[in-house]
This record gives sequence, structure tokens and C-alpha cells, in this order.
Amino acid sequence: DIWETTIRYVEFEKRSSTLGITISPLIDPLAPSRSVIVIESVQEDTGIQDKITPGSLLNSINDKIFNNCSFDIVTRVLKLTPEGPVKLGIRSLVQQPRSLEDSQGRAIAQRIVTVRNNADFPGITLKPSSHAFIPGFTVCSILPGGLFEVDGRVKPGDIIVSLNYTDTSCMTLRNIRSMIEGACKSTSLLRVAYVENSDAIQEYTVSVHRHAKTGIGICIVGGALRDKPDNGIYIKK
Repeated sequence: DIWETTIRYVEFEKRSSTLGITISPLIDPLAPSRSVIVIESVQEDTGIQDKITPGSLLNSINDKIFNNCSFDIVTRVLKLTPEGPVKLGIRSLVQQPRSLEDSQGRAIAQRIVTVRNNADFPGITLKPSSHAFIPGFTVCSILPGGLFEVDGRVKPGDIIVSLNYTDTSCMTLRNIRSMIEGACKSTSLLRVAYVENSDAIQEYTVSVHRHAKTGIGICIVGGALRDKPDNGIYIKK
């Protein structure tokens, strides 16, 4: 499961007109035909920012359970919650999406965008990433009029590393397509974490040796530039 099966309760005091949490309706990675209400962020002045991690599933508030409730209903309940003691029922992520590093331990930047239902079809083709340090799925093409072309931020060559807090390295291409299609058929959102093509430069292994007759040679083997496989380059001098 993506979220813990046990519901955990977080209690705090509501002292203003808002609860201080931001929620979103996301496509359920395990059941793309339905949506779940997820906590995206918590304001620091609530005092509970260290108790709730982004991506946690919102299950209830003050014992009002949100099973199969629409986003509009949940939003209305949160707004009408009176000031005073509040008890949130949440299910935390079993595992946070992984951070990415290169061979030197340097962080690889990830972009995060929320894609809304603004097209009738996904309009994206994908293939498994061949990048040594970035597992996931590489965007092969963006089709005109599709969900991602209308949004305009994800480009060909980018590598999608997680969808709705779920690592795509743990998903099949069929799962990913179902989630994206689900975003086209509902008002739920798609949270996409990706590495831009310009940030996805792989490292090469370079060896320098002397050939008995032709002199010094430089052999570059393995690796790829911007997720384009390269079979090696040999330079003589």
C-alpha cells in the first residue's frame, strides 16, 4: 500500500478562520478511477508541521470520516470547523519519494508541477528511463492538444520520477497511463515530479592509454548525454 493502514490522529488548536493546511484531490495510484484527499502542506504557525508529512491521506476531522467524499464536501467541512480543539485523522505515506543523487553524491534537481484536467486525452508517450542515476520514465513526445501540451511544462526528454508521491520506478507503464487518463476524466489532479532534460546529463567513464603505434588514445565508454545512449567515442592524436 502507498499509505499506512493505521490511522494516526493529530490534535491541535484552531485559532483562526483557517486550519492552516492545504489539501488537494489526487488520482489514487492504486485505483486511478477514484480520487483521494491528500495534505500538500501545513503552515508553520499551526504547531503540527513536524507531525504531518506532505502526501499524507486525510481520513477524518473531529471524527467526521471522509470516505468517498468529494473534494468540495471536504473543503466545506474544513472551513466550517469551529475554532478550538481539532483532531485530524491521517494515514502517512509508507515511504517518501526518493531523492536523487549523482555518483558524487550531489543532488539532482526535481521539478514538481500539478497538472489539472484541461484536455480530453493525455497526449504523452513514455519509455523506461535508461539513465544511470534517474529511474523512472522518459518523455518521448508531447502530442498537440493533449493534457501535457496544454499544461506546457513537461517536455520531451524530461524524466518523470514520481506521480502523486509514488515513485514511477515501482510502476508499470500501464499504471502510469491509467493515472494520466484518470486525470483527464475527473477533476482530480496529477502531481508530477520530474527531472528536466538539461539536468539529466549522465557521466562518462574516460580512460586514457597509449597505443604502441598510434600514440595516445582517449576512450569514452558507457554513460549517455541527456538520456541518449552512446556506444563510445575513440579519439586518436
